[in-house]
Amino acid sequence: MNGPTPRIALAVDNASMHERTAAWNRTLKSLVKISHEFSTVLNLRDLLERVAVLTRQLVRYDALSILLLDSEARLLRNFLSIRHDQRVGVCDVSVDKGIVGAAARKAMPVHVSDTRRDPRYLPAFENIRSSE
Repeated sequence: MNGPTPRIALAVDNASMHERTAAWNRTLKSLVKISHEFSTVLNLRDLLERVAVLTRQLVRYDALSILLLDSEARLLRNFLSIRHDQRVGVCDVSVDKGIVGAAARKAMPVHVSDTRRDPRYLPAFENIRSSE
């Protein structure tokens, strides 16, 4: 096949590959920054606040909570919660409840494609849901 069609298809493929490579490069740079914070910031609160900010460069979130496990009390203690760049209060969560509790019990990530359809979901913020 001669003519401009194969060249146009090649140009589109090259542009698409360039966009994916640029996005991957941004992701790697953000992960390097986060790993640097782990090795240089000694105060836990400062570290996790910085990680929350850097994570936003990777994952566009409306709300983020960092819960720390209190195994004696069987609670996930709210350490840091942010909604739309504002600190907010969120209640502690029993490890026996919710999606986060399930992840804590399994000591593994739990993938949920739509929180509205998962009966374990405990809404901490109004109108927040997961998205793929």
